[in-house]
Amino acid sequence: MPKDDLAAPHTEERCRLLARPVTGVMWPAYEREDHDHVGCALMRYREDLSAAGQRSVPANGVSVRTKPELAVLDDPRIVGEEPRRGFVVVAVKRAAPAPRDVLRGSFLVAAASAQDEGHEKERDRLHLSSLPVVDFELSPEQREIQTLAREFASREIEPNAAEWDRNHAFPRELLGRLAELGLLGVCIPEDYGGAGADFLSYVLVLEELSRGDAGVGVTVAVHTSACTLPILQFGTEEQIARFVPPLARGDGIGCFALTEPGSGSDAGAMTSSAVRVDGGWRLSGAKQWITNASFGGTILLFARTDAESKAARGVTAFIVDTDDIEVTRTEEKLGLNSSVTNDIAFDSVVESGRLLGDEGHGFRVAMATLDGGRIGIAAQAVGIAQAAFDVALAYSRERMAFGQPISEFQAIQHKLANMSMEIDAARLLTYRAAWLKDEGRSHTEAGAKAKLFASEMARRQTAEAIQVLGGYGYTKEFPVERYYRDAKVTEIYEGTSEIQRLVIARSLLRATSGVRPGHGASRAHDTRKDV
Repeated sequence: MPKDDLAAPHTEERCRLLARPVTGVMWPAYEREDHDHVGCALMRYREDLSAAGQRSVPANGVSVRTKPELAVLDDPRIVGEEPRRGFVVVAVKRAAPAPRDVLRGSFLVAAASAQDEGHEKERDRLHLSSLPVVDFELSPEQREIQTLAREFASREIEPNAAEWDRNHAFPRELLGRLAELGLLGVCIPEDYGGAGADFLSYVLVLEELSRGDAGVGVTVAVHTSACTLPILQFGTEEQIARFVPPLARGDGIGCFALTEPGSGSDAGAMTSSAVRVDGGWRLSGAKQWITNASFGGTILLFARTDAESKAARGVTAFIVDTDDIEVTRTEEKLGLNSSVTNDIAFDSVVESGRLLGDEGHGFRVAMATLDGGRIGIAAQAVGIAQAAFDVALAYSRERMAFGQPISEFQAIQHKLANMSMEIDAARLLTYRAAWLKDEGRSHTEAGAKAKLFASEMARRQTAEAIQVLGGYGYTKEFPVERYYRDAKVTEIYEGTSEIQRLVIARSLLRATSGVRPGHGASRAHDTRKDV
């Protein structure tokens, strides 16, 4: 414990702390110097107050039950007390979860004996309101991946972004260098050629790449979130082994083909068809605004297998090679000019093994893909806004007006403060949604909130960055005008802001007993109080 957090010297103070039947919550807090034990925080109450004054007290009578992925703590012993925070410190043998597991938010619950079961609800309330339940620190692995992406973006992307914007392309070789660093398969398991990191690490990568150039960011986002991960989630073992490793290695680039000229937000109105033929399916139709199609690789393509249905049911997902489609047009866009956006047409036969998931349930694949993809777009928006803020902050310190830097003027200070505040808020929403996905919990509402707030924030704050730079902000001499153009599309693709509000509202209206989907429905309290 910190030196200024000494044990309470008076028995009276200890009595206030340790005056309940044995029960508590443990979680590893730090590694002891002897490297044989892990220090854990234990919220502990005892009826035997005489034991409270001892410096080493066995935790007798405490049976330990674990959450699914965790090991049992063996013979924890109290070695010190920190009454101001309502817990004591126990030493636990190395059989307990290692510090690496701690960084992933692991914790154990030490339950009282059977006669205390009647007080379970009270104990849960006390524990959850008394102990920290949110950790805002990134793990060492996450920080390492973030630093890797940041340094790569600063060295390889940011200096060239303006030129790529003018040329409407970045070099194909850049994707090879990203693949060499593992950044095209950050959250793909190592068994399938990826880096084996978590989804939050992937979100950190998208933020840093988008900070350098949002066109590169969206290329990686679509490749990973909208193609590789859905195959990993819904594919058979054969499909995963066949298609995922080449995507993780960057041998091909992934695409997502859902939107058509007549079906955008109303994805169920698609007309592309899939008809069963000998040996497979004949796919016919056209898709619009397909990121990465001209790079060559793999497309997650949606077509209607039930010609009689005009609703979402009857749509099926297929894994298609770009050799089986024709690029009919390359789009001219307001922003994201370094990325490639294509219209495609197709009329080809694919084998039966290309069907992803269940026939007629492709819309479920699409919606699950967008649930995760929206978190990536939120990260992209945060990266764009952060880049704009960095330029505005630096410029305000250098630009002189009326004999002083413009950063000394309150009007500019207010703009900078608002920019920083909203970026932080968007980042926290994004990281929380990514954490929920990592935890295997519902993240539909959280992802929609993150994308909605981050995208609208990016559009507002890139505009404010232009305002800070004044006339220079409106020219291509500074990159903020590019950030402004790039930010706008984050309010449109992977679900417009209007659609995000519908997603959030429907989630709220489905709520029962005060617990909303995506907010820890298995817990016996409203998690809004935890934050």
